[in-house]
Amino acid sequence: MTDEELKRLIEGTAEETRKYVDTVATRLDASINTVATRLDARIDAVATRLDASIDATAEETRKYVDTVATRLDASINTVATRLDARIDAAAEETRKYVDTVATRLDARIDSTAEETRRHFDVVAEQLKSEIQTVAEGVLSVNERLDRYQGEVKAEFVETRAMIKFSHHELDRRMKSLEDTVADLQTRVERLESTTH
Repeated sequence: MTDEELKRLIEGTAEETRKYVDTVATRLDASINTVATRLDARIDAVATRLDASIDATAEETRKYVDTVATRLDASINTVATRLDARIDAAAEETRKYVDTVATRLDARIDSTAEETRRHFDVVAEQLKSEIQTVAEGVLSVNERLDRYQGEVKAEFVETRAMIKFSHHELDRRMKSLEDTVADLQTRVERLESTTH
């Protein structure tokens, strides 16, 4: 083979190689464009699903918070009603007890009136002792009632504190969700900006 033939063969091969490289480059550009289009579509679909999921989660959270608040209000009202009923019942029992004791004392005083006149000093001491016992009983009942009211008040304060804590915890969770959503949106924007 002569130099001239060799040169023509090389030039022909170079031309074929250039055409082949151009064809491959064109195919690669088309493939890259197709992949980029698919990626954009997938990113858009993921972003749409994320938006829907975030909206649904936010709505569920709002509904849950409303439900919890409603339940807590109902529970507080129920507890307050029960406590009022207990206090009223305790006061009524105390009144009945005092009335019963007073009735007994009246009956006793009436039945022993003659003896009381004759033995006034002895009976007076006995009556003082019994009245002291009744007074101590009434004081004891009043102290128990005061303690009970204090316990009710403490339970009410605890319930109120639990409600505040629950609301605070739910608010913290909502903020965390909002931060997560903001972070996801930032990531999506970064992904979109890098693909363009």
